[in-house]
Amino acid sequence: MTAQENLARAFLTFTQAAGSLEKSYTQLQAEVARLHLELQRTNSELERTLEENARVRGYLARVVENLPCGVLVVSAEGALQIINPEARRLLEVPTDWAPGSQSWLPPTFEAAIAEAPANSFYCEQETVVRRASGNRAIGILRANISEQADGGGDTIWIVRDVTEQKRVACEREAARKSVALAEIATVLAHEIRNPLGSMELFTGLLADATAHLPETRHWITHLQAGLRGLSATTINLVE
Repeated sequence: MTAQENLARAFLTFTQAAGSLEKSYTQLQAEVARLHLELQRTNSELERTLEENARVRGYLARVVENLPCGVLVVSAEGALQIINPEARRLLEVPTDWAPGSQSWLPPTFEAAIAEAPANSFYCEQETVVRRASGNRAIGILRANISEQADGGGDTIWIVRDVTEQKRVACEREAARKSVALAEIATVLAHEIRNPLGSMELFTGLLADATAHLPETRHWITHLQAGLRGLSATTINLVE
């Protein structure tokens, strides 16, 4: 084989290798472009996810801040994680109080949860907060929000003012007792009126029979007056 043929064959080999490289480079460029687009799409989705998470966190924070009941979240170590404005108001926590400033938990809250059963992670109890305007009954509900099987981890505490609820319950119970007493009085009045009618009839007959006996007539008159008074009382009870 002559040198010219060797050169031609080498040039052909080089041309084929260059073509193969160019094809591979084109494929690589297409793959890079595809990966770039996929990366852009992934980044866009991640940004949307982060924005949505931030929106949800903000929404949940506003919900907790504006709940009509107090919310506190306490870690397994006893550190206060969250306390909303209503919990501060109900437990009379100073506005400048912050976790770690004096103690981990507000003193009024510490006193209340100290009485909670140690092994119960869903219980409700009541405590009394003494104020200048009057004592307030505060209901405290505890629930475990940790996935730990042993019940450890964070706990959520819901506090609410149950003073009005207890007052209404007491008034309802008092009304129920009043109705029950009225029903008993009515039954008793009816039961008493029946024999009273017979007694009034018999005393009238007895008065007629003893009309010629002044001394006996005097006692019968007093008996009739007493029976009339008792009858009037029973009538008033029924009416």
